Amino acid sequence: MINESHIPLIDIHSHHKKSENEVIRIHNLMLHEFSPGQILPGNYYSLGMHPWYLNDSADIQDKSVFKRPEIIAIGETGLDKFRGPEFSFQEKVFKQHIEISKAMSKPLIIHNVRMTDRILKIYKELQPKQPWILHGFTGNPDQTKQLLNNNFYFSFSERALKSQKSIEAFRIIPLDRVFIETDEGEHDIEFLYHEYCRLFNLKISTLKEILYSNFNFAFKNR
Repeated sequence: MINESHIPLIDIHSHHKKSENEVIRIHNLMLHEFSPGQILPGNYYSLGMHPWYLNDSADIQDKSVFKRPEIIAIGETGLDKFRGPEFSFQEKVFKQHIEISKAMSKPLIIHNVRMTDRILKIYKELQPKQPWILHGFTGNPDQTKQLLNNNFYFSFSERALKSQKSIEAFRIIPLDRVFIETDEGEHDIEFLYHEYCRLFNLKISTLKEILYSNFNFAFKNR
């Protein structure tokens, strides 16, 4: 048994720049505004091109930056039905991220707005071995079941706490497929852990141990 007092909290996706003791946080970086100085020793990062900020010239020419050991995930990337350039271009860039994820054996952090069916189709076509993590997940139980059948991970932010359909979805997801994130929210990761424990009648020690195990498994190549 792991000593619970030594288990860090896992914040799988965050736009906040702060670092905290006893927290493993993956800081999100956007390629269109990236500079090497943003990477600080001892921190973990994801790096990618968010669909909202794509333009007609968006292309990933230099892939070497993704090799940096501090960058342990690719993204966030994905598909958005309501914002960003035309769908075909979003999909082209999304697939570039998938190829980088596969080539570098790093998990993919996915932004998904009303594009679950298409993301599932791409997953089935490409059959990636790397974990795909749907960040800020607020899907319904039917979508959740389809995604579970294809080995997706689900990361919940404070938005999910306000959504009954997301709470219902959470109830059917095995805990070994769950992460929690601060994203751009106002609450820290410790508050979110306690809220999820309250909602789902879990001990904080249980949730900490399981999410830490999930992190070590999904990011075993870090």
